[in-house]
Amino acid sequence: MKKLSLYVFLFFSLFINEHSLSKEMATWGPTGSTCKDLDPFLDSEEGKLLVQSEIRGFLNGLNVQSLLMDENATLKIINHNSTEFALAYLINFCRKDSDAAAVIGIISYYRTLPSFK
Repeated sequence: MKKLSLYVFLFFSLFINEHSLSKEMATWGPTGSTCKDLDPFLDSEEGKLLVQSEIRGFLNGLNVQSLLMDENATLKIINHNSTEFALAYLINFCRKDSDAAAVIGIISYYRTLPSFK
C-alpha cells in the first residue's frame, strides 16, 4: 500500500509540475527565451555553436511541421545560407529588441528563406 501511495503521489506531482509550466515554456534552450537571455551563450564559441545547432534544429522542425500539416506544403531551403549567417540574422534581430522572444527571430529568418519549386 505504501508503494502504491508513493507512485500515485509521484505521478500527480509530475503531472501538476508539467502542466503548470506548459504555458510559460512553449520553447526551451538558449533560443527558447528572450533575446537578452541569449546573450551569455554568444560570449563563447561553444555557446555560439550551441545556438547555431538550435537554429538548425528549429528550422528542420518548421519544415517537418509543414509536412505534417499538409503533405503538399511548400518547404523552405533551410541550408540556403550558412549557420553563421543564420546566427548573425538572429543577433541582428535581438539587437533591435532585447525583450523579444529569440524564437520569433528564428521564425522571421525562416520566412526569408527561398522555397523549393
